[in-house]
Amino acid sequence: MISTNEARYLVDTNVLLRLVAPLPGEDFGKDLRGQLGLDSQLCIAQQSLFEFWTVVTRPVEVNGMAQSSTHAFEMVSLLRRAFQVLPDPEDLLDRWLNICKLYSILGKPAHDARLVAVAEANGISQLVTLNGGHFQRFENMHIIEPKFLVR
Repeated sequence: MISTNEARYLVDTNVLLRLVAPLPGEDFGKDLRGQLGLDSQLCIAQQSLFEFWTVVTRPVEVNGMAQSSTHAFEMVSLLRRAFQVLPDPEDLLDRWLNICKLYSILGKPAHDARLVAVAEANGISQLVTLNGGHFQRFENMHIIEPKFLVR
């Protein structure tokens, strides 16, 4: 059960990748929770786990981490324990399509629009991302860019 005093945040895939890149086995989200406040509930979309797997397992030559499926599985398992994985709501497709139409979304930003639809469906208005510019158009999202993760 969620406390009324607890702030909820949706964490973008790029933040997850930055958190695991230095030491894949460390406590995910520890520093992030410290920056956001101890009562923070950090959530991730199922989509972010798919995207995370894709980046972690693809070759370095194409901006990946070249990890084995076994290692990727272990990292995703750690993420699932460290963050609340949000369900994809039944009306996600309609929410996503409405957002794409409302904001005239074209191309790759459709992935960002899907994250916004998941956040909206789960009553979350705060997004932790390293790509704040990608989400500026979404009026109902408050963007947080964790400075300590920027290299």
